[in-house]
Amino acid sequence: MSDLLTFVDHPWILGAAICLAIPVIWGYWRWFFGDAEDFATDLEDAAYRDWINLLRGRYWEGEWAEVKIIWFVIISGGFVAALYAIGVRVFY
Repeated sequence: MSDLLTFVDHPWILGAAICLAIPVIWGYWRWFFGDAEDFATDLEDAAYRDWINLLRGRYWEGEWAEVKIIWFVIISGGFVAALYAIGVRVFY
């Protein structure tokens, strides 16, 4: 927790921002991946090296899975950061 305090001034607001962001992030997760089986397939395709995916015949599926995962992480982190910034401006 002490490591978090060096980067975050108000950890309770960050926790609240994460809790408030979960329903929105869940909607994006369903939009990007569908269900848990599709998410597992995307993780598997993204985890393999490109040349292994090429030999498996799933090169473009692996590339697309990487794009989806990267954008999901960017959107999720950005939404939590935006809620945190709004919370800090409103409450402090």
